[in-house]
Amino acid sequence: MIDLDVIKMDVKGQVSVEYLLVILVVLLVFGMLLTHVITPSIEASSDVSQSSDAKNAVDTIANAADLVYANGPGSKRTLSVYIPKHKDFTTGTDGISMTVVLWDKTNKVITRDTDSKLSTQNLNSVSAGWHTVVVEWKQNEKVVTVNLT
Repeated sequence: MIDLDVIKMDVKGQVSVEYLLVILVVLLVFGMLLTHVITPSIEASSDVSQSSDAKNAVDTIANAADLVYANGPGSKRTLSVYIPKHKDFTTGTDGISMTVVLWDKTNKVITRDTDSKLSTQNLNSVSAGWHTVVVEWKQNEKVVTVNLT
């Protein structure tokens, strides 16, 4: 004869497994939705941070160039600046510019005009990280030079 207690236990076990599967599916769907919502937010905050670092670097170097220009020929200023990952970094007669690539592959150009003419330099070979910047207006020169090491 069939034992009814064994059948009741089998049904309870099946119901428990079904609940576990439903909970698993709900968690998977919730995780996928959460990933689609959080990922753009993380990338956007990363873009803001990188753009802020670039603006800080450009402003710091431009301020040093303005100070050297104000002090006249023969003046020099040495400073430490964090240079973020960038696509293009140049100085020229119109100031300093740095281009950073955002997560959606668009470019953001950060520029800063200076009071003086700067020597035209392509600083793209500079890697991301902390660098020593020497801003100098040599005697008998018409432009301020910016050197990164």
